[in-house]
This record gives sequence, C-alpha cells and structure tokens, in this order.
Amino acid sequence: MVSNYPAPYESPPEDDLRAAVAGWMTITTALILSWVLGFAAYHRIRDVVPLLSDGQSLDEVDPAIVVPGIGWAVAVLFLVLGSIPVAMRKGRTAIVFGALLAIVVTAVAHLGYDYAATVPQWPLYWGGVVVLVLALLPATRRWVHRLPPPSGATVIGTVGPLG
Repeated sequence: MVSNYPAPYESPPEDDLRAAVAGWMTITTALILSWVLGFAAYHRIRDVVPLLSDGQSLDEVDPAIVVPGIGWAVAVLFLVLGSIPVAMRKGRTAIVFGALLAIVVTAVAHLGYDYAATVPQWPLYWGGVVVLVLALLPATRRWVHRLPPPSGATVIGTVGPLG
C-alpha cells in the first residue's frame, strides 16, 4: 500500500524555508523596533501630559516633543498590529505602513529636531528601514500569500510531484 503523505522526515511540498525565515524575521524586527520606538514615544508623551494639565494647549507645546511622540506611538500600533496578519499569513500592508511611518517620523526627529545629537543609541530608531526591507522581500511575499517557491529550485527536504 502506497501513501500520498510524506514520510515523517520529509516536509510538505508547500514548505518554503526561506519564506518562513523572512516572514518571522519581519515579525521579530518589527516587534523589537516597536519596543524601541514605544519606549521613546512613552517618554515624549509623558513629558507632554503635565504641560497639558497645567493649561497649555497642544499648539503651545514644543513640536520637537509632540511630533515624534505621537508619530512613533502610531507607528508602534501599526507595527504590532501588523505583525499579527503576517504571523497568520494574511497580509503585510499594516506592517509596511508602520515601517514607513517610523522612517518618516525618525527622519523628521533627526533632521528637523536634531535628535541625533541628544538621543543615545539613535541608530536603533532607524530600524524601520530594516523592517521595510524585510517586509518587501519576495520571500516574505511568498510567506504571506502562500505562493510556491521559485521554480527550478527544490527546497531541501521537500517531496517532488508524485507520479
């Protein structure tokens, strides 16, 4: 009796190791970046709250505190919530948008408000570039959309088509 199921040491034909690694690296870097940006956003927003409670309007507060704080907080939401569909292989749009938003807010903070001179470990804030590159890789697209691996290359451990 011949079975159509792969042997225990073989992986299923739709398994694509490079796509799985790219998908999970995207999720991991997005969550690490969320931690870094969330920490920075928390401190910026924490500095704004006492000023607003003292009767100042949001227009009177220094934009060098408000813009990065709110921008990074929104980017963190998109990165964290966008990681869920990538893990479930449903889509990568939210994580790409979160990475783009993180890049734009970081560029404004560093170039417009000179954060590079005052923030320790400022290169960590540019992690949105890494997340964006990983999210846009063709392997990540294969992971999210469950596309077959590129033709001509057999992934190690896969079973070829049966007779």
